[in-house]
Amino acid sequence: MQVAAVRRIGACLQHVPKGKRWSEALPMLDATQWSDRLTMPDIASTPLLALSQHLHVKLEGAHAGGSVKDRAVTQCVFGMLKSGSLQPGGTLALCTSGSAGVSLLRAQRLLQAQGVNINVKIFMPEAYVAKQTPQVIVKTEGVVVERHAPELCLSRSLCPFDGDFVSTLANMKDLAAEHDWAILDQHYDVNSMLAHESTAVELVQQCPALTDVVCTTGTGGTAAGLREFLPSHITVHARPAHSGTLDGCTDVRRYGNFCDPDLLEGYTTEFFCPEEAKEQQEELRQRYHIECGPSSGAAFGLAQQVLLRKPSAKIAVICADGKLTRESCNFKAALSSPMKGVVQRGRVFAH
Repeated sequence: MQVAAVRRIGACLQHVPKGKRWSEALPMLDATQWSDRLTMPDIASTPLLALSQHLHVKLEGAHAGGSVKDRAVTQCVFGMLKSGSLQPGGTLALCTSGSAGVSLLRAQRLLQAQGVNINVKIFMPEAYVAKQTPQVIVKTEGVVVERHAPELCLSRSLCPFDGDFVSTLANMKDLAAEHDWAILDQHYDVNSMLAHESTAVELVQQCPALTDVVCTTGTGGTAAGLREFLPSHITVHARPAHSGTLDGCTDVRRYGNFCDPDLLEGYTTEFFCPEEAKEQQEELRQRYHIECGPSSGAAFGLAQQVLLRKPSAKIAVICADGKLTRESCNFKAALSSPMKGVVQRGRVFAH
């Protein structure tokens, strides 16, 4: 507790107005004086691409920050500051396979724009670092790669660990306890669910006749948020995946968190098949010029099954990491649009 108090004082001293003594900054320790002025930044809408009259995909990979986790991570970070579990000048630790780390760095920049500084420590297994998304973190300005004892004064650092994801997470938690770091845990932070109120609002605006939405579950935030904020007549479909078989998808029942699988249509009936998911991923790439991962392929395959059972349905697929490739005729239209409305045949139709 003494260490935490010292760091809070240090954080306040960073904002002492010129001409004032350091002791005059102590009243700033009252979190309500700054947190009430903290503004949650807007997350720009992502496009809804019409593949047919009845089937659409929501391209969550088209976020301005370039990461599928922009909604959830931004909401979690700002929520932690509002609640006081994270203080200005404090350090926030995150264990991730990549995308959440990109979003965390963006959230840090958004906070700096509002005069609030935090340090970030991004942990991941060493084997992940060479992958495409972690390399975005490595190449981000100001990021220092720490493979040994952590430097407490660094503003932003990537901390690879020589082990699997579970052991990396355990190592991060030990260090966080030792150094009094806050931890961003999307699995148990309800803000990761609340972040998807905006997803639900966009879907209804973009497709007023919407009847069904299909998604996958990683932390469960997207599925829980959609079910919470979509009108009750819209059915939310999802399936679990066996652990380790499908990147970005798992069985949310293992967490016992804010996501109630009983509210998701068909969640308890069967599991996603990894082979079929990869086939559908390739179809999205080859036929529709959508770049995405296998979890998006799994959701797309499930949506087609739903359409067979409900031929008149209007279905939206949450393509969690989906974005248009440069080969797509819709690419320029999507980039030039304000990310609102339905992208169709090279144009953007706003409702």
